Amino acid sequence: MQTLKQLERLERLHELIAIRKTGTPCELAKHFGISRRSLFMMIEQLRDMRAKVLYSRSRNTYYYENDFELQVSISVQAITAGDAVRMFGGSYFVPSRIGVALSA
Repeated sequence: MQTLKQLERLERLHELIAIRKTGTPCELAKHFGISRRSLFMMIEQLRDMRAKVLYSRSRNTYYYENDFELQVSISVQAITAGDAVRMFGGSYFVPSRIGVALSA
């Protein structure tokens, strides 16, 4: 679930940048309960997605220089063992193949 938490943080960071209410890097890192280095890595992730993230020292906030929109969509679906066998062609989840591989 660590990835889910990271995506939620990234989405919240985007929202704060979009409304120009991030505060200083120290304040923002404290808000998320992470280190400044982790915060800078999150900002770098946004930049990797072509967001032009800048920091205003006079306003003490990050902001976007370009139009940038981030949409995070998460879908979780439970699957049965039979579904998993079909999805992966049976090579990973068929018990007889695991038994053969272990005894060979």
